[in-house]
Amino acid sequence: MAVSRFTETMYATAEFSSKGLVTGEPTCPVRHTWGEVHERARRIAGGLAAAGIGPGDAVPVLAGAPVEIAPAGQGVWMRGASLTMLHQPTPRTDLQRWAEETNAVIKMIGAKTVVISDPFVAAAPLLSQL
Repeated sequence: MAVSRFTETMYATAEFSSKGLVTGEPTCPVRHTWGEVHERARRIAGGLAAAGIGPGDAVPVLAGAPVEIAPAGQGVWMRGASLTMLHQPTPRTDLQRWAEETNAVIKMIGAKTVVISDPFVAAAPLLSQL
């Protein structure tokens, strides 16, 4: 897959930029440099490659925290795949109905794999059953 000049510049900027992603609570912010976000994205892209994900594939993501979402999105795009954010269940959600609807979306987009991160890892077995 060809890497564009823009992408090369983006990767180089990520490595040396002092800017980044700020997460956490307003009273306790945590800064993640773009280099850190990019390194995590590279690991995610490697995992997606191992799962057989490539250009044109659809990858649904179920993640709750920005520290997880940003690198997951970047990792999916590094593989040339498209990203679909799945609806997040809430404490009042009927989990069986949520799982059935989520499974329908996964099938609709033809996904081979799903990226799930905290706090939703506990939902993985429910989705796997379907």
